[in-house]
Amino acid sequence: MGIPAAQLEQRERLLDELAHLIALVGYGDFVFGPIVLPDVAHFPDEWRPDLAGARAMLARLMAYARLTGLPISLRRDGDPSWATDDGDDYQPPHRDAAAWFAGVNEFGTYLFGIREEQLDDPMRLAGLLAHETSHAWRFRRDIIDASTVTEERLTDLTSVFLGFGVLSANLSSLAQPELQRQGYLATFPLCFALGVQLALRNDPAEHAAVESALPQDQRVMVREIRTLWAADRPALATRLGLPQPASWERPAPLLRPAPARLRAAPRPGRDLVFRVAAPPVAAVGLGSLLLGCLAAASSMLWWPLLAPVLCTPLALLLRRDRCSGAECGKALPREATTCPSCGGRVVGRIKRLRDRDDAERAFLAADDEVSTQARELVRDLFKR
Repeated sequence: MGIPAAQLEQRERLLDELAHLIALVGYGDFVFGPIVLPDVAHFPDEWRPDLAGARAMLARLMAYARLTGLPISLRRDGDPSWATDDGDDYQPPHRDAAAWFAGVNEFGTYLFGIREEQLDDPMRLAGLLAHETSHAWRFRRDIIDASTVTEERLTDLTSVFLGFGVLSANLSSLAQPELQRQGYLATFPLCFALGVQLALRNDPAEHAAVESALPQDQRVMVREIRTLWAADRPALATRLGLPQPASWERPAPLLRPAPARLRAAPRPGRDLVFRVAAPPVAAVGLGSLLLGCLAAASSMLWWPLLAPVLCTPLALLLRRDRCSGAECGKALPREATTCPSCGGRVVGRIKRLRDRDDAERAFLAADDEVSTQARELVRDLFKR
């Protein structure tokens, strides 16, 4: 009966795109790199359903993509520090995205974002971050397509190339309808590319491990595609522009980070932070005046004396309190009672960061005193 024309066209397009990717970056990782499974062997890092756990997972995925050593930043969608990233390669997060790669800021940091509700399910999170890591890999290689639709399709293909095919296929079974509209759910192309990859590698033990990690529908598709291509493996290698399997050369080993050990999560009610006051405007004005005078005296020019005129209005414009959290330090909105970056409860204001520990001890002592008074009041009420 033959293959329907539409399916034949899709198959040939996928093979062409995969062959083009291999021609650009080589075949080594596609045929020798690990296929990442959602298990402890591939994710040995400590897991916790918060930003720290997600960051450890992202670092692991970046290592599998050979992007180890690049500075990364993973933030929630509501983090106010998104507004400070204005590098040439920075792209603001899409308002509907579940997760996103936002480019690189002026300091060379690779920026990733995640929505709060995606942190609860590690299986789903792994698929989302694998997709975004694939975006970062394509960005690093400078092979991004100008068409958003085409780029999303090629990113799905890239995720399989990098060994993330199982994570991406699992995401396609877990994702909700809104993710389908965002490019995360190209199930057949993912399964087709994964089946081709398994057929080329021709490792029965790997076949069993990979297919057992897939949902039923994806498992059936991958197995059928693998079986069909396995019948003529040399022809498949030729179609993709690879040398014959006997002459394949292994790439350099991956550099994998040591398993991450997360800091203890803050205890409920004890994740306390303080506002660290911005420098006083008067101090900025006086300091800039002194510096201006020194610069004018040393250079015999008059214009450094304008420093306080310029610096004081700028200090008024940029004056913002900061969070005292040990790993935060982000700007705090004027009326915020919770830090939008680290989630700490804002309980006071301090002038200098080094006053944080003393201020926290004083707050907790006062809190305990109030609690003692409350307990005594309740006991008095029930006295007869």
